[in-house]
Amino acid sequence: MNLVGDPVGAEEAFEFGLVNRVVEDHELLDTALAWARKLAQQAPLALSQIKSISGAGDLDEGIEAEKRAFAEVFASDDAKEGIAAFLGKRAPRFQGK
Repeated sequence: MNLVGDPVGAEEAFEFGLVNRVVEDHELLDTALAWARKLAQQAPLALSQIKSISGAGDLDEGIEAEKRAFAEVFASDDAKEGIAAFLGKRAPRFQGK
């Protein structure tokens, strides 16, 4: 798709797994904002690692990169905050550290 540059419709993108959901035009902004709010509550270090590793083409390299990233993120202050928030039954306050 990248090499040819042909446009891909919403339904086709969904079938290929390029998008999570297809919505009506009038629902698009509200849906995008809901996803943004959900992502904004996630741990920024973990999101960053997920985004960088997801592009790995080789499965074995990807698995090794995922292991390294997990160890790095799990040792972070945000990981400690996430665990404390879960145990304290409160929303986490991630700081990207």
